Amino acid sequence: MRNPEHPLQNILVLEEVADLLIDEALRFGEEIVKVTSLSVTVYQIGGLPRCEIPMADIVSARTEALVGGAKLEIKTKSQGVVAIAAFTSQSAPRFSELARGIEQLAKGETLNIKLSFEKTRCSLCGRRLPEKDGRCPACVKRGAVFRRILNYLAPYRTTTSLVIGSSILMTS
Repeated sequence: MRNPEHPLQNILVLEEVADLLIDEALRFGEEIVKVTSLSVTVYQIGGLPRCEIPMADIVSARTEALVGGAKLEIKTKSQGVVAIAAFTSQSAPRFSELARGIEQLAKGETLNIKLSFEKTRCSLCGRRLPEKDGRCPACVKRGAVFRRILNYLAPYRTTTSLVIGSSILMTS
């Protein structure tokens, strides 16, 4: 991500994908929110701009919580509060930082936001992880884990065999 070096240059600074469409039904679909040093623009699927707000017109930006999601709202000098993007709860931390970044750029400050986020879902199966940035228990290859444990026990083969054998005899 690049910071704007000169306020009059139109440099792409931030970009996020909103996964809900703003209409009466809040349908699933994607819109792209692009923030440059001069404006905030929302692009529909297909690349057509749906709305554009000049940075000079922005007073503040915030996220408003909804049931199961949220929306990004920008308060402007000319139009008041404008809802520009809706997204699911999973995207809320990224859009919260996007709103902070928009406010910083609108005030002429340097961009100082969090760019990396903790992983809470498995990239393979989509399940929630037991710990942030952890491993998915459903996707762990159990055979490979068992072979790795057996490799650690290789120097203790005789003792391990005796313990396993006596355990089997005692339980029968």
